[in-house]
Amino acid sequence: MATINARRGFIISMTDPAIELLKPFVCGDTLLLADEHWSLEDCIKAKHCITNRFRSALPDSVLFNDFVAPQDEQYSRVVYRLSKERAVVYRCLNLAAEMLSLNGQLVIAGGNKEGIKTALKQAKQLFGPQIETTLHSGYRLAIISKAQAITAIDDNNYTQLRELNVKGQAFWSKPGLFGWDKVDRGSEILVAAIDKQLDGSVLDLGCGWGFLSRAALKQDIDSLTASDNNAAALIATTKNLAPWAHKVTVVADDCGESLAARQFNHIICNPPFHQGFDHQTQLTEKFINQSARLVRRDGTVWWVVNQFVGVSQLAQRAFNQRDHIERRDGFDVWRLSGPKDLAN
Repeated sequence: MATINARRGFIISMTDPAIELLKPFVCGDTLLLADEHWSLEDCIKAKHCITNRFRSALPDSVLFNDFVAPQDEQYSRVVYRLSKERAVVYRCLNLAAEMLSLNGQLVIAGGNKEGIKTALKQAKQLFGPQIETTLHSGYRLAIISKAQAITAIDDNNYTQLRELNVKGQAFWSKPGLFGWDKVDRGSEILVAAIDKQLDGSVLDLGCGWGFLSRAALKQDIDSLTASDNNAAALIATTKNLAPWAHKVTVVADDCGESLAARQFNHIICNPPFHQGFDHQTQLTEKFINQSARLVRRDGTVWWVVNQFVGVSQLAQRAFNQRDHIERRDGFDVWRLSGPKDLAN
């Protein structure tokens, strides 16, 4: 099988109103369910934390997995900041109900425009009617007591990989990934652009379930590294790239931070431009800067992004050459070359 190397990870620096509401509850006999919104500094304040986002130097109290319950544990409190993906929300509600002792409390927060009211309706079904809710400038904080034995809500068999066939593409995927049950249009456009363009060593930066990686492996390349910080992505990619395991490494990593500089002939990337519920320009800049660090001097970086993302301006500091290859169906394909040495 392809190998998974777990090394360094990311920390969120932006202020999130829902996180601020929840921070006072992250103490004592608490299980924290953390996705991309939480910093490692906050995670270690709980007795235990389960996170599906890879982070650096994880202590024993923080488990990196796809929201899998630790064995033989019960908690008096579970803290959860509402996630973006509905399947993740329902999985975390089921996990909270499973891990709470009777009369234990789920403390949950999220924005009114993020689906918190729907999540609370599901939570009542799980835990019973004992709920206290307070409003905070467009956000809700709720404390729900577990007053009954649970009957799990439908989380679309969250933990299970399933084989899909979309537009003639057969692949393995699962809930918990963005667009998990479809082939991303931007990635399709990028695959057409990189046809017969790759050789040597290739990095798929932010690999998702591995669509770009599989396209690269059909070309005459020597090796491929697929990296992502999402536990579900790593599970799916490992399965999808198994036929090429002899030349593939799957890496748990935050935007290539653990990878050595100047080692890849080519980088392919359909980068995220949302962090949680927000569009983050600094996230795009991070992917650009890491691409400039990782690609060889004579290498190329192939990107596809939504057309509103100003890649040319953002990449000017990191690359000498920025070629706009095409615009189609709301996506731009860019070829970046001539990486600069960036100061830390």
